[in-house]
Amino acid sequence: MTPLLCPPRPGRYNLNQQSHDAAIGLVQKVLDRGVNLRYLYVDTVGDPERYQTKLEGLFPMLNIIVAKKADSIYPIVSAASICAKVAPAPTTQPARVYSRSAL
Repeated sequence: MTPLLCPPRPGRYNLNQQSHDAAIGLVQKVLDRGVNLRYLYVDTVGDPERYQTKLEGLFPMLNIIVAKKADSIYPIVSAASICAKVAPAPTTQPARVYSRSAL
């Protein structure tokens, strides 16, 4: 079951909401694949208490920690951050550069 995401309103879908929706979507995909996820550590975007309350409402079966600078507090968040920056997604392909004459 996919949680309802806030639909973007024209001109009002800010980066914080996009980040929240992306994280929620990732967590839901992990759960949908049958992963036995029990703990979720999140480096916050915006107010940590409000974000944690939001996540707890969507995923009541998880133990959730939302903290500012979580990557410097929790080693698992730091490791995930490094992996996200170092390991490109398998679908990532190099960008193609076209000259004006080729278009």
